[in-house]
Amino acid sequence: MNLLLTDDGKRVKIDLSKDLGLFKAPHNPPNTGNTYTAGTDLLSHKTRKGNWYYYLCSWSMRQDEPVIELISKNEAISFLLEKVVENGDHDYFDTKTIIEHFGGDIFEEDA
Repeated sequence: MNLLLTDDGKRVKIDLSKDLGLFKAPHNPPNTGNTYTAGTDLLSHKTRKGNWYYYLCSWSMRQDEPVIELISKNEAISFLLEKVVENGDHDYFDTKTIIEHFGGDIFEEDA
């Protein structure tokens, strides 16, 4: 369990094992022949007051503790869109959960 501070000084208590994972970077997936030794996950945490907070968890097999950064909802959406462009529609994120969480399909064309 970690404690993060918002820009306005509020404390957000996150739990990497319980918070909602919106994007999970591959961690040595089987049968790929690739070795993933570092990555960045996107998670969200709902406070007791019902507010959602988003954070990035950058991890590496070479470091003891992950680096955690609180980000805005818009930054979370941008992160997800970048990952779709980089990875295509893979198992690293659950499209249904993302649509439910953000209240619409952020992956739909809007041009």
